[in-house]
Amino acid sequence: MSIKAGVHEVVAVIGCQKMTELSTAEILALMGRVGEVQWESVFGTTFPGYYAMFAKRHMHEFGTTREQLLEVAVKNHHYGAMNPNALFRKEITSEKAAASDDVATPFHVYDCCANADGAACVILASEGRAREISKKPVWLDGMGCATASMSVLRRPSLVGLPSAEQAASTAYEMAGVGPADVKVADVHDCFTIAEIMAYEDLGFCKKGQGGPMVAERQT
Repeated sequence: MSIKAGVHEVVAVIGCQKMTELSTAEILALMGRVGEVQWESVFGTTFPGYYAMFAKRHMHEFGTTREQLLEVAVKNHHYGAMNPNALFRKEITSEKAAASDDVATPFHVYDCCANADGAACVILASEGRAREISKKPVWLDGMGCATASMSVLRRPSLVGLPSAEQAASTAYEMAGVGPADVKVADVHDCFTIAEIMAYEDLGFCKKGQGGPMVAERQT
């Protein structure tokens, strides 16, 4: 917005998280408070527990299977093994993922992301400045931003993220494109069900078809 308003010509957009300074128990306690404090957190909610509820509901409504969730974990570890900067550079099998320790039904260890440190930075510039500093700048045609409560009591549905749908719709409209025009998408995968819901929320498939989409290895 500051670039569009003419306040700045170049802006660095930085995001980071630092989690390894806390124990797993401390992280579980803190992130378990993201929902309704009075009616949810006091009963010991955890972040894996929230997404486990989403997964169970998705299974109930659409027939999503445990095998489809496992496919997400196996696929992502496969890609991670090829990335020199990945946290875990190792392949896993669906058998190994299924045999890992329980976390929150239906999740096992490999359905869940690790607590990790990370950071990212994007340099944005005005059109004129971008042409000066780069021979081939990447143009930002559209963007969208939305928020929603993590509380299950405040959600109209447990099988998707309304904020993701809203943000995607805004970005598509601004850019003048649709889901079919997208060639590369880096979706959120904190838990295996999160990736499946992201495909649906972003319009890459219909509601309930995220599981089959993964099973067909379209991702």
